[in-house]
Amino acid sequence: MDERGFIASLDAVLGLLVILIIIGTLSFHSNPISNPAYTENKIMAQDIMEIMAILEPYPGEGSLLEKMAGILDEGNCSQTSQNQAGLLATIFLDKTYPDINYNLTEINHLKGNTLCANAPMQDAANINSAQRNWKGYTFQLYVWY
Repeated sequence: MDERGFIASLDAVLGLLVILIIIGTLSFHSNPISNPAYTENKIMAQDIMEIMAILEPYPGEGSLLEKMAGILDEGNCSQTSQNQAGLLATIFLDKTYPDINYNLTEINHLKGNTLCANAPMQDAANINSAQRNWKGYTFQLYVWY
């Protein structure tokens, strides 16, 4: 009789173990942090902004963000200066990251006006962003696939 109770208990424990493994697997795959695409987008947005903050496209003239802020400042944020700053960013982003979709805005002086973008954001399912402030200009980069 003791063997029957032991076998029934062992059967119940093994059944619960299988259920716990299934639940653990499902919860791991539904967590957005464990999703490599989510993590890659977030890291990429931060990395791109970091590179834009230190990269000197024209040696001696400062970083890309510094150059963009200088163009906007010199042009008093006119449409022409916005187009020039956006063109600098577009050339860098298209050349360096051809496989990503992006939207770069300035949110301090231009109140969220887009400087450059290569795709509409409204259809994107997973958008990640990064911000960098340079000389009073706050640049916001949105990245998605």
